[in-house]
Amino acid sequence: MKRNLRDIMHSADEKTVERIADRGNAADSETKDRILSKCLTRMDNDAEQIEIFTAEPVRRAPRFAGALIAAASLFIIIGAVGLALKFKSPAPKPVDVSPIIAATGTTESSTGEEYRIVDTTETKAVSIPEASTKSAETAVTTVTTKNELWKSTVPALGDHIYRTTTTAVYPKTTAKTTKNSSRTTTARTTTKTVTTAKTNENRMTLAEIEEWEHKNVPSELVRERAILNGVISADSPRITLAQVKQIIAESSNFSDMRRKMQNIQPYADVVGGSGVTLIEYWVNGSRNDYVLLCPEAEYIHLMNERGKKAEELYTPPRVTTQPVTNKPEYAGAITINDVFELSKKADLQISDFRRYCSSDDHYDEKSMKFHVYDRGDWYLKVESNNSGGIAICSLVDNVGKHSIDIYRNSYDDVLNAVNEWTFTQAITEAPLAGTLTLDDVIRLHNEKGENLNASDLSPYTNKNLSFAYNSVVKYKVIDGENNKVTKDSNVYLTLVLGNGRPLITAMLHNNDLSHTTDMINLVDYGGSEKITQFDAEWSRNCEKPWFIE
Repeated sequence: MKRNLRDIMHSADEKTVERIADRGNAADSETKDRILSKCLTRMDNDAEQIEIFTAEPVRRAPRFAGALIAAASLFIIIGAVGLALKFKSPAPKPVDVSPIIAATGTTESSTGEEYRIVDTTETKAVSIPEASTKSAETAVTTVTTKNELWKSTVPALGDHIYRTTTTAVYPKTTAKTTKNSSRTTTARTTTKTVTTAKTNENRMTLAEIEEWEHKNVPSELVRERAILNGVISADSPRITLAQVKQIIAESSNFSDMRRKMQNIQPYADVVGGSGVTLIEYWVNGSRNDYVLLCPEAEYIHLMNERGKKAEELYTPPRVTTQPVTNKPEYAGAITINDVFELSKKADLQISDFRRYCSSDDHYDEKSMKFHVYDRGDWYLKVESNNSGGIAICSLVDNVGKHSIDIYRNSYDDVLNAVNEWTFTQAITEAPLAGTLTLDDVIRLHNEKGENLNASDLSPYTNKNLSFAYNSVVKYKVIDGENNKVTKDSNVYLTLVLGNGRPLITAMLHNNDLSHTTDMINLVDYGGSEKITQFDAEWSRNCEKPWFIE
């Protein structure tokens, strides 16, 4: 009965509860307080600490509620399985993994005496179509281009023309994707970075140079003085120890070695010595480790910071047998400054040339030939007469086929001849700075006249050429719309810049300078009248100049 009553009470609605409550007698206030007191006593609580709240009756679920929940769960499971069977998951599509290219370019600049190499990274991606249903590849092809670094030395003025070098380094990437598969091979990118160490060298002031030379008498800081005077740039190439060793390995004699080393670094760091000449090349940018040359003894040594020999790079082979009777081509080597000093001597003797011989075995009182190693293929030939005096002492330009006897001509004549040969060689060997038309040449002359400046040629100059470090700047002249150049030979416009960068001359010339026309320097024309050679050639008998077709 109690169980049935409890079930009825939990499942009854509000009307049923109210009806049952009306039938029972409500407890009075005294009974209520007594019941509360007993309850509190059993709970060990005080009436003042009791919080009274009203509890809402909770309905009890019917007996068949569990069955309803089980049925609903079963229905949901069956529905989910049906949906899963009805829809199939689509096959995964091939993933096109594009190659990720990370390209790094390293620019090496040279401060002081170190080379500067500019490296540019360039990458080209090529997609390879899918060859089968199994795999497809995406590859990156690489192309490496390299421009040679080169220089042109102007012997007369000692300046250099540089062209920027770019070396491309390309990463190679291959990406593979498997078709109809959930696994994808991710493309890997490899980037190669070329880094070259550079040395920051502090340039010396004139006071520092003089102080150093005073402490290291007799020595001259040739390279530092050339940089200070603006003859060469501060970043002009410095020879390295590896280059010295390579030159020694590829050369057969000391003169050839010295000439090749001077082609790389025309101005040695130090030239000194007492009795013998000692030439120093600071291969690491300082005197800690330097290459020492002695032309008289023909040896090349690597010296340490204490001035002691660290390595013997080259010494002349010792003669253990009778010397070969075949006379060598050159008895020794000589510089153009040595030639000038010899041309100043009024009582020149053949014995004065003994000091320039490579050894005593090379000395010949009758005939000798010396290589002028700072002028390329030039040489000095000396011969004696029967009485032992000088018969021939000729300086020969083996390139331009010029010759002058330094014994029978004055020093000024020798100097002028050398300057002319050097100037001609510098112009003919100078690289092209750009191209302009004959119409442009005529327009510049008409507009600028004697006020023509090197900057007026800037629109026709290659971007990688700087006027700051070049004394000879040459342009190729091509046909214009109104004027055509002569077909007999090529026509060039060459600028010669002074030390303060003024324009000394602007000259039109052909390949071998057999035809020349000065555009800015005034010449005498018709008595006291002075006009440019350019205008004179236009006005003479109204004929066309040689450079016009």
